[in-house]
Amino acid sequence: AVAAVCNSVSLNITNDGAGADYGLGSAAAQGMRMGVFGCSGSVQFYFRDFTLYQRFKAETIGSFSFRAMDAAGNGYRFTLPAAALMNPQINAGGPGTPVMATFDLEGNPDATGVVLKIDRVPAT
Repeated sequence: AVAAVCNSVSLNITNDGAGADYGLGSAAAQGMRMGVFGCSGSVQFYFRDFTLYQRFKAETIGSFSFRAMDAAGNGYRFTLPAAALMNPQINAGGPGTPVMATFDLEGNPDATGVVLKIDRVPAT
């Protein structure tokens, strides 16, 4: 676990190469290509120390997880079990503004092939 305060997270979920295969004279698809599931995105943290930057430099692969919740406490937990932080951008806006670290987030398959896991979290 990294004790960093997150400012924003975005995920891009893709299914590259998926599609239907049509034959000449056929109105219906004759086959389907499953495609390759991908998950990437970006994450922005308040830059308090070099912990996340050191993880980037060491090319550390680890679990990245966050929750999205409604006012009643119901929500979803998104987990990338084998994520890597890439391409850091550390910005100091000026005097009196926080220093922010923005990283590209790369989702890789774990040992079981899972790239993204979504769990429903009920209110407690």
